[in-house]
Amino acid sequence: MRLRLLFAVVALLAWIASGSAHAQQAVNGETFTLAPGGRATITFESFCLDYGKRFPDDIGLPPRGLADPPVRGVLSYALAQGYTSSDPKEVQFAIWQVRGAAGAPQPGAIGREIAQAARAVAPPAGATSLLDALDAGDVTLTAGSWQGIGEQLTINNFNDYFQGRGELVVENTSDRELTLYMPVGTVFPAPGDEFQSMAGYATEVVVEHPQQAMPDTGVTDLFNMTQLVLLSLLALDIAAIGWLIQRRVAQCF
Repeated sequence: MRLRLLFAVVALLAWIASGSAHAQQAVNGETFTLAPGGRATITFESFCLDYGKRFPDDIGLPPRGLADPPVRGVLSYALAQGYTSSDPKEVQFAIWQVRGAAGAPQPGAIGREIAQAARAVAPPAGATSLLDALDAGDVTLTAGSWQGIGEQLTINNFNDYFQGRGELVVENTSDRELTLYMPVGTVFPAPGDEFQSMAGYATEVVVEHPQQAMPDTGVTDLFNMTQLVLLSLLALDIAAIGWLIQRRVAQCF
């Protein structure tokens, strides 16, 4: 009996652990896998596309395709060189330059390097773009946090952010496992005509695995999980105490 209860507790704790586990996954266009019902929280950063407009107050959903190839090339090269962290302003100036934004600030040496070295972005093999999965109805997207980060620029006599950080919650609503990636240069549309649209890339993906079915251990399912754990542990204690009492009584005789 004690072994049966011990097996039940071990199996239950393993089930709870598997249902709540979170896994850090690859970023910057690489892949992550979602089981049916699985969820992932994508943290992403983004740069402005439309020179002269205001930084958006909210993230625009759903994403509106991909930025132009030169912009995606700028982001890909800047990510590979670490410029999105060390020189974000030069990355922004390079984006405006390759877009031909009239009146935009001119990039310095690093910005010119980024603009000239921009390279094509190859999709990862065997994976589905988050945008394609959304179009196919295989996933849902909801917005999480959103804020401007870093320094501000003075554009048209007002100070504003040009770089933002946000979160997307992705849920696999299909009946099959999906291997997904968020493309570099995913465009989040402006929430209004006066605001910028943003070109983003993933910086972190945390996957929440769906809870698995309770293993068949022969233990009654009349109690919820917490009650079952406590009851099983209590039963083990009572059995151990009973064994000790029996041993002590036997020693007395």
